[in-house]
Amino acid sequence: MTVIALDVNLSWLIAKSGIEKGPAHRRLYAIENQLIYLARPWRTRAPIDPARELRMSRATRQQLIAWVGAKESQIINLPKRIAEYESLLLDDETVADSWIRFVLAAAPFST
Repeated sequence: MTVIALDVNLSWLIAKSGIEKGPAHRRLYAIENQLIYLARPWRTRAPIDPARELRMSRATRQQLIAWVGAKESQIINLPKRIAEYESLLLDDETVADSWIRFVLAAAPFST
């Protein structure tokens, strides 16, 4: 299987988001928007499906959720969205800690 992916450092992504404080939903959407922007040469602009497109170590996933601060949000749709990030489906210990892998395409390898 050939995988085309973009690996991004979480700290760098947070810094590029330009949001240090603010509501949890704005922080999460800022991260997603940065990923979408970075992948624009290879992917259409569409919402991210975390379970299908994102991989990260468990430690990184916990860092991201802590930074977003979802527990403090009153936005109706955010708990469902955060549940997607809390899913173990995102865990991939082959991805280095502090990095997020944005899977852009996966196809069978052919020679």
